[in-house]
Amino acid sequence: MIPRVIHQTWRDADLPAPFAQLAETWRRHHPAWQWRLWTDADNRAFVAARFPDMLPLYDRYPHPIQRVDMVRYLILHSHGGLFVDLDFEALGPLDPHLASDCVFGAEPAENCAAHGMTEIVGNAFMAARPGHPLLHAVIKSLPEAFSAADANGLDRNRAILETTGPFHLTRCLRAYDGAEPVTVLPSETLYPLGISDIEALRHTGWDDALRARVGRACAVHYHAGTWWR
Repeated sequence: MIPRVIHQTWRDADLPAPFAQLAETWRRHHPAWQWRLWTDADNRAFVAARFPDMLPLYDRYPHPIQRVDMVRYLILHSHGGLFVDLDFEALGPLDPHLASDCVFGAEPAENCAAHGMTEIVGNAFMAARPGHPLLHAVIKSLPEAFSAADANGLDRNRAILETTGPFHLTRCLRAYDGAEPVTVLPSETLYPLGISDIEALRHTGWDDALRARVGRACAVHYHAGTWWR
């Protein structure tokens, strides 16, 4: 069973107001769940204590988001629960959607097409029981993914996506042998808005079309993009 705990992370304990408001939606819709905020200092101390063999790679990553990506896999592997980015809003309780012991969400077709991909499984929302074998596979292949990105001379953003981000997760899921079930929820459930929708929302606010698009969602990802904007 997925433990009822929500993990989120920020550089320190002082959350910016917009993110604090979104974090509150998760607590409001999940009153029986625990909530924990992990700071950068917490994250490194956790890696050093629980995964010391991964610490050299953690410290070697050139971009902070790569360390955040790594630690989210490690935290879920160790503690289980839900790891969700701070730019996600909860619209309702998750429990009806936790049909297996490992749950992700598919990003919308528009986002996939923008990267020349047919499928992207997001890592901005991940729920799992401790020790799930897919998480083990994701973690085990992190060093190889980092070396491959170096060898291929990828640009900054693509390297991040391929080494620790959703492209890495998607690749691992495709190769997963299915030892235990994994659920990938359709984009309408967790990622109802594509990049163009998010840009429209930023410029003109909510309209009937955008409201209709999130009508069947239990959460919505706003793609704040603090690592690339």
